[in-house]
Amino acid sequence: MLRANSSQAKGPVERFNAKFSAPHARPENLHREINLSRKALRDILCRREMRYVGLQLTLSWKRRMLILERKALTDGLVGKYVEIFDFADGSVEVRHKGVSLRYRCFDKEQRVEQGVIVENKLLSKALAWVAEQ
Repeated sequence: MLRANSSQAKGPVERFNAKFSAPHARPENLHREINLSRKALRDILCRREMRYVGLQLTLSWKRRMLILERKALTDGLVGKYVEIFDFADGSVEVRHKGVSLRYRCFDKEQRVEQGVIVENKLLSKALAWVAEQ
């Protein structure tokens, strides 16, 4: 009967841990509790970037154009930087000095399907049909 080597019987994680693990310097648990609100923790654990606001209150983000809603606060942001918060759940927030700004998104990569385009020859027939209805 052949017996497998003990290192071969272990999985890759167990072999890695056996090779590179080290004993703890101190046996007690030194982790501390986090005394932050969920909102503060969410703001910390997200991707943040600064973006320049253009003349039309627009800024670029991930191949999309974000258009800020025109207000007294946003009118003064032309030529300044705002901060974009990209959260793990996929939501995006635009802020200036901690104030959240409303915006709408314009996707630059919008595509028109070939079948949607109606040729001019067919357009007059389609309009005539609509007029009849």
